Amino acid sequence: MKIFFLTLYFHLLAFPLAILLFAFQWKRKIILKNLSASPFLHLSHPQLFLWRFYKNLSLDFFQLIHGHYLWPIQIRSQDQDKISRLKSHPSLLLAAHFHNWELMGSWLRKNQELDLLSAALPLKGKLFQTFLIRLRHRLNNPVLFENIPKRALAHLSKGKCFGIIWDQNPFSLPSPNISFQNPRALKSHTHSSQTDSTKKYPSAPLFGISIPMNPLPHFLLKNVPASELAIFFAVLLPQGEFRILQILKSSPKPKFASGIDSNFNARSRSISEACSKSQKVARRYHRVLEILIRKYPDFYFGLAHRRFKDSTPY
Repeated sequence: MKIFFLTLYFHLLAFPLAILLFAFQWKRKIILKNLSASPFLHLSHPQLFLWRFYKNLSLDFFQLIHGHYLWPIQIRSQDQDKISRLKSHPSLLLAAHFHNWELMGSWLRKNQELDLLSAALPLKGKLFQTFLIRLRHRLNNPVLFENIPKRALAHLSKGKCFGIIWDQNPFSLPSPNISFQNPRALKSHTHSSQTDSTKKYPSAPLFGISIPMNPLPHFLLKNVPASELAIFFAVLLPQGEFRILQILKSSPKPKFASGIDSNFNARSRSISEACSKSQKVARRYHRVLEILIRKYPDFYFGLAHRRFKDSTPY
């Protein structure tokens, strides 16, 4: 009975906003362009899809500002074991603009007692960004916008979990000589800074189109020992089904011979392996994302972003 009244309440709140978004066709061109970028996402009734998209977005928005998810979040026993791994070892948690990812992060911190620190690009509008910062503070969901690599390494060096919404446009990263044990060596940077290491972003195919990826996971894989870092993908499905998938396991610590040449070769191999792993992680991330989008296209709010802009056929 309680869920029935909550459902009615949130739908009454969301319906006017959904009508407004549909009437003004909010980001219609971007959404349909993203959908038409790949033959795998062809729609026979675009307007019907837009209505469902706006309705789900409005419903998720009002649940977010109320800090209350409509359905009891369900977690499987095998996923509970993975959360235990997140809490006990340095871990990278990847998420996407799918369904209510903000409430999922808040739920992980509050109900699962996960010390999660996340990163995301700031909104362009100052007013909206201020609103989002206050909302995340109220939900006890800390998200970084500045000095992200430095603070991410510091968080991971304490054996904690760092999260990122990875289906965002890339942002620049510095490339100083730093180490996992000494993250303070990473100097502060601004979003306007560009270095040779960030002129070419890593990419991976999404629905047959090569998409540039945010280089932060690639950067962390190069600077965090592979023997310590594990990478997971988490998502909250409609009606409260939580899923988490481990897409990269921490590898055994390699043993190298002593000596300057050996250390140099070991470092070179480590960087090469990190590049290979980051490509593997990006491909697996997009494969999982493809499955989600195919099954729940109207819950993937990343369609409102210019993800396929300036992309070339893969």
